[in-house]
Amino acid sequence: MPLAKIYLLEGRYDEARITKVSAAVQSALISTLCVPPEDFYQLIFEMPKNRLLHTPAFVGMHYTDDLIILDLTFIQGRSKETRLALLKDINTRVAAAAHVSPDDMLITLYEVPGENISFGQGEAQRANAVARTWDWCRRRPSPDRQEAIFLTYRALTCGPFRLGPGRGERGFLFRSVTAARVSCLTSKRRAP
Repeated sequence: MPLAKIYLLEGRYDEARITKVSAAVQSALISTLCVPPEDFYQLIFEMPKNRLLHTPAFVGMHYTDDLIILDLTFIQGRSKETRLALLKDINTRVAAAAHVSPDDMLITLYEVPGENISFGQGEAQRANAVARTWDWCRRRPSPDRQEAIFLTYRALTCGPFRLGPGRGERGFLFRSVTAARVSCLTSKRRAP
């Protein structure tokens, strides 16, 4: 259920660059927190220069106008090691995708009890949720799940498409997120 709030300086990021930041954040959440790809909630704020105020440097970091402030809220229960890995994964992916300095990422994590979140109808659907462990996350998903993961990830990173002839074999569809990204970059985009 992670909710990502992404704050950027207005005019510094075009639509393509914002999409790369968004996809990089979601990829890190899928990879490190093991959230399902369809668990996608983001708010992106482009702030005027007089409303996104920050120091030019702090604790050895040097900030530019490319600074991204990311607030992530998710259900509590992940270990300190997992949270630290998430910070590193997000920073690495966003810096590479959006071509920003690794210094230009301020990330704040907020953990809340599952009973404090409603996905609709006023019910706390995750009131008894337990954070998934690393072992659970690394189990190979079923073929149907592999296809769903691949299709969701590809839609997030490439836009609409459909599988062509000979591309429906489940073993081919999902090898890893990296394979999905390579497939996205090397194949033609086709509308459904």
